[in-house]
Formats: sequence, structure tokens, C-alpha cells
Amino acid sequence: MQFGLFTTGGTPLHTVNRLKTKINRLIATSENTKSFIGICMEPGGMMVETFTKHYFADLALWKVVVAWAKIPMTD
Repeated sequence: MQFGLFTTGGTPLHTVNRLKTKINRLIATSENTKSFIGICMEPGGMMVETFTKHYFADLALWKVVVAWAKIPMTD
């Protein structure tokens, strides 16, 4: 399982990378690392581009699942 943070569309890449760097620094503290391990999560990080690819691949997968299951779209 992966978790990520999102910003509004069109956020400049330098801003996204700056946020990523600061958030990863916070996550990497020993106290936070212990907290994540305590809930069976391994803190880590990935490149913004890699996360974006995973995100769009997940969207494509779930689009197929929703269509196959005939799940109606609602607001």
C-alpha cells in the first residue's frame, strides 16, 4: 500500500519537489519512523514522476473495474 500527497493541478514542479523534500525530512525523523513502523508501514519516498505514473495506472485499473462491475458514477 502506498500513500501520497496531492497538490492542485498545475503546481510548478520546483514547488512540488520542495514540498517533497521537506515532508521526507519530517518523515525520516527517528520518532516518526518508529510511529510508521508501529503501524506496519515502512516510510520511504519515490520520485514525483514515479508516483504520478503509479497514480495514473491505478486510475486506469479502477476505471476498468468500475465499468465491468457496472458501478454507477455519482457526485
